[in-house]
Amino acid sequence: MQRQRQQPRSPRRRPATERRFRIGVTTFLLVAAVVAVGATVQGIVGFGLNLIAAPLVGIVEPRLVPSTMVVVAMPLYWSMARRERHAIDWPLIGWISVGRLPGIAVGAALVSRIPHDRLSVLVGAVVVAAAALSFAAPDVSTTPVTAMTAGLIAGAMDTTAAVGGPPLALLTQHRAAAEIRSTLAVAFPIGTVLSIAALAAAGKVEWWHLEMAVLLAPAVLGGAAIGATIARRLGATSIRPAVLTLAALAGIAAIWRGW
Repeated sequence: MQRQRQQPRSPRRRPATERRFRIGVTTFLLVAAVVAVGATVQGIVGFGLNLIAAPLVGIVEPRLVPSTMVVVAMPLYWSMARRERHAIDWPLIGWISVGRLPGIAVGAALVSRIPHDRLSVLVGAVVVAAAALSFAAPDVSTTPVTAMTAGLIAGAMDTTAAVGGPPLALLTQHRAAAEIRSTLAVAFPIGTVLSIAALAAAGKVEWWHLEMAVLLAPAVLGGAAIGATIARRLGATSIRPAVLTLAALAGIAAIWRGW
């Protein structure tokens, strides 16, 4: 009796979402949850979205760092800037933006030379350094030189790891809360546009990175709203050390994962 030849199996067809956005539904939900937690932290203490989220997203899906994570907070920044636009310090934003340019160039050069499977080491190291800088909180006077220096460091950190907030937070730490929030809410999107342009020139940005940032916008806005509600009951100062400790641990985990 002639044995019937077995037909070769056709390759498994990937789900439509994975074909369209390059990641599966489960991975996307994990990333959205991490981003929502980071946005909640930002809503409570005024910083922390990418300080918490970037190293963890780098573990779950390294291809989203830095390109998607650089863009993901844009809706939050625009809403903050619009709400407190009367307090924006435009000259300070100008000096910060000038300083960002060489920092962004350095960051883009680093990212273009590091493979994705090793990028989480760099992201983790930047996050640990940022947390340590925030813990130390040295007293910095605001001058054109210090503003450009903070912009340079922020540009390099933002382009490599999507974490550019700590240097600018230190620069503005003694200003009124509304001025800090509104000024940084304008400085960050300007830096984001410059960083994305540099990453695109380095071949590190694809359309699906930007589409993912749009899909994650509800997680950002929802998390920020929850954080604002919690902040009214708890106060930001009481949990700031815990946030920085959590960020440092996330950074160490990212280093361990990519080593």
